[in-house]
Amino acid sequence: MNTDATPERLLWPDLIRALAIALVVAVHVSGQILNNGYYTVKPIAWWFALAVNGIGRCGVPLFFMISGALLLGKANEPISTFFRKRASRIGIAFIVWSMVYLIIVSVRTHVPLTPAKYFGILATPAYYHLWFFYSIIGLYLLVPVFRFLDANGMKYVSIFWLCSIPVLFMLHKVYSFTIQGNFTNIFPTYAGFLTIGYQLAKGKYNRGVLILSAVVFVLGSIVSVGGTGIVNMRHNGALDTFLYDYRALNIIAMSVALFILLQKWGSVVWPAAARSAVQSISACGLGIFVIHPLLLDALRSGKFGISLSSNAGNPLLSLPLTFVVVMLLSWLITFLILKIPVLRACV
Repeated sequence: MNTDATPERLLWPDLIRALAIALVVAVHVSGQILNNGYYTVKPIAWWFALAVNGIGRCGVPLFFMISGALLLGKANEPISTFFRKRASRIGIAFIVWSMVYLIIVSVRTHVPLTPAKYFGILATPAYYHLWFFYSIIGLYLLVPVFRFLDANGMKYVSIFWLCSIPVLFMLHKVYSFTIQGNFTNIFPTYAGFLTIGYQLAKGKYNRGVLILSAVVFVLGSIVSVGGTGIVNMRHNGALDTFLYDYRALNIIAMSVALFILLQKWGSVVWPAAARSAVQSISACGLGIFVIHPLLLDALRSGKFGISLSSNAGNPLLSLPLTFVVVMLLSWLITFLILKIPVLRACV
């Protein structure tokens, strides 16, 4: 991907991608605290991690929406060209990094790899964050279908999705309502993000809409973080992420509001250095995504000579420090890999 700043290139898609990957990293960094339980840290540290994690849940929906914004408008692109580009971009990275993480898990657990484990990646992620590949690949299969729709068709898909998926998700949570086994892992449940992203990208937003978006984002954050905190306290600190799911209505509302704000913010004139940094992070987004769990694990175990994690010492300091270190190292490693022709296809 070309990262040169040119007048013709819009910044807001890069801004959304850059912030989206930063939010994903923030979710995994703050998860080091939340996964250990409420009573392992001071309440203020727990609520801080909960807030970071809750706001960070907008990252994945932003990825889905920007994909819809950029892909659904290319109705004249041949289907063969579309899939060839996706295979070279996502397919290679999926296979390579699934193999990498399979080997890492095998070494850690001292369990030898078998052909069944290799072929198992067709159905089961090799590591916790790689679930995203399965969903985005599934959504890519829907793109040619959605390209046949006109503006009204896109709108109807978005409305139907908004009126059904959050409700089905709630039923799944409250009443163990299921579709085809595990409802939460079915990629079409994310499909509405594609059409919503396409529609949002075509919009022009006045001051009133921007203010409303800011209010929705703040209120959604309060509901997400506050509601999750209350539920967790009632369950003796056991982590319950029901309100943090990407199909929860509060997360959808937050993500849509943030998309609008970023689209506007990315449409203004930025200093050249800041613009270049945003475009570089955007171009390195896939690499940052696949690499950052390796760095999180290595830093936590002290493999670099120092031990660093979000729950080490004072989490109010260690969490943001861990985030910055992991984000910068992931960015740097990806940037260097992109300079190597043989390896650049992996990131």
